Amino acid sequence: MTAPGKKKFQAILSLAILSLAVLAGCGGGDDGTSDDEAAVKTSMVEWAKAETPAETCAHMASGFLFFVGDGDPDKCKDRVVKVIGKKGAANDVEVHSVAFEDGQAKANATVDGQKFDFWFIEQDGEWLLNSIGLRQGKGPDPDDPPPAPDEGYQAPPQ
Repeated sequence: MTAPGKKKFQAILSLAILSLAVLAGCGGGDDGTSDDEAAVKTSMVEWAKAETPAETCAHMASGFLFFVGDGDPDKCKDRVVKVIGKKGAANDVEVHSVAFEDGQAKANATVDGQKFDFWFIEQDGEWLLNSIGLRQGKGPDPDDPPPAPDEGYQAPPQ
């Protein structure tokens, strides 16, 4: 991962931690459609690969913008610049799954080798980033298989 890309996600993650309470959304259905899933994946990749602070902020929901920039897109851009500089696009983005619940979409993705949960809400017909959670430190991903025995895995005692 390049230094600007790593700095971007460390910075945005820091800002996102402040907004973990911002999960109440508006719009959207509970079950989501395949079109919704595709739109969330597109929004996720566009946000992660944003080249400028303006692009980064443009993919954030109003609740997330409130915490990052007091609801003001110009303040959001200023804070993104202060934290990560003017450019910091991710190199590698892979969206593993998208699930819908209570009008929100939760995308599980890996960005430049780090696993995150991203929450999106639909505003004005567009799925926008509303919160981020780092999956690191919570133990192994339940979707990952255990390591092979030759990689140091030992079965628990019976």
